[in-house]
Amino acid sequence: MCCVSSLYAEERTPWISGTSLLKKHYKEAYPEYQRLDQPKHISTVKDSTPPKWEIGDERIFWAYNLTTFTQYTLNSVCAYVGEQCYVFVEDSQWHTNGGAIVQSYIDSISLLVEESTPGDSTRGIYDLECEKIGDIPDLLDNDPRVYFLLLDIKDGWEQHQGAYAAGYFDPWNQQENLEFGIGNYGVFSNECEMLYIDTHPGLDRAGIEVIGEVLAHEFQHLIHDGLDRDEETWLDEGCANYAAFLAGSIIDVHISSCLYQPEFSLV
Repeated sequence: MCCVSSLYAEERTPWISGTSLLKKHYKEAYPEYQRLDQPKHISTVKDSTPPKWEIGDERIFWAYNLTTFTQYTLNSVCAYVGEQCYVFVEDSQWHTNGGAIVQSYIDSISLLVEESTPGDSTRGIYDLECEKIGDIPDLLDNDPRVYFLLLDIKDGWEQHQGAYAAGYFDPWNQQENLEFGIGNYGVFSNECEMLYIDTHPGLDRAGIEVIGEVLAHEFQHLIHDGLDRDEETWLDEGCANYAAFLAGSIIDVHISSCLYQPEFSLV
C-alpha cells in the first residue's frame, strides 16, 4: 500500500470512529449490554407503521457526549427524504445559524448513500454494503431507511489538537425504550437505525470526500451490529475500513494519519 507523505497527513486532520468508544463504555458501565445480542423487534408493543417524514419536519434526537459519556438531546430538521435514507441536521449546524451545512452537502450525502460512490458509479453505499457485507437490521421500526444525523459531535476537539470523532453508530438505538430506557439504565433510544456524522470539523474542514469515507465506515458498523453485536473491535473496524475501500475511499490517508500521530487509535 502506498502511504501518503507525513506532510499530507499533517494537513489532513486525523479522525476516529466513536463507535468503538461507545461500545466499550456500554460494556463497562452496563454489564447487561452483553445480552443485547440482537436488535429487538418493537412492533408488538407499539404502532409499527413507518413514520412519514417530510422535508422541514422537526425532530428531537438523543445523542452522546463522547468526552463525558452522557446523553443529551438536540433539535433537528429533516433535510432529505429518499428511498433508503433520511438526512436530519442539527439546528445549530445550518450555515444560516453559523454552522457548516449548506444544501450542496445534503445533495452530496444523499447521492453517496443512495446512488453512486467513487468506487461504484452504479450503486450507493446502501446497496453496495448490503450486497457485500449484509442486510440492514430492519427489525426496529419497519422502515428500510437509515437515519443520518449531521451534528457537531461533542468530542472535545479543538483546532490543532489531534483527532476528532468523525462519526459513530450507537447500538442502543437498536433497542426499545420500554425495556431499557426507562428505569435503572437512564439510557434512551431513538428507536431507529441511525448514524451520527460530524459537521465540525468533519464537514467544514475535512470536506465531503472524507465524509464519504465516514459514511461507508459507520454504515458497516450498523450492519455488523445486526450480525454480531459482540464482535471483536479490531475485526469490526477492519470490516469498516474495507467498506470504505469498496466505496472508493483512499483509506491509507486514515492509516497514515495514525502513523503520523500514533497516540491516536485507528478505531
